[in-house]
Amino acid sequence: MLNFEKLNFENVAGVALLEKECFGKYAWSQQLLIEEINQENKHYIVVKKDNTVIAYGGFSQVLDEAHIMNIAVKSGYRKQGIAYKLLQKLIDLAKEKNISSMTLEVRESNIPARNLYEKHAFKLAGVRKGYYQDKENACIYWKAL
Repeated sequence: MLNFEKLNFENVAGVALLEKECFGKYAWSQQLLIEEINQENKHYIVVKKDNTVIAYGGFSQVLDEAHIMNIAVKSGYRKQGIAYKLLQKLIDLAKEKNISSMTLEVRESNIPARNLYEKHAFKLAGVRKGYYQDKENACIYWKAL
């Protein structure tokens, strides 16, 4: 069974490990994640199975708009619908906070992530050329809530 909970001091170390696994040298540090916990405009959901962090995602809120920061799923748990459920939880949380739209950037080459967002009715709004540190383009997605 999957458990969904807010990012907190008890699960932040597991999220930091997941960040390293999924994002390598671009991973957020545990210290940065700790700093995110106390910010009123940052909202993160952690997914646990058998008390192990297997996924997490979150968004930053600016007025009535949410910017999805990260969604990550541990290898071995991908392609099981976990990211889909997690993204739905983030959308539901955004609606609870009276957010009217969500946006995000995703690597142009990240087809699984792009498919995930499109399944949730996010629309491609444009491309940012050379957005990432390695100069890969970013696809910008938007969704009205």
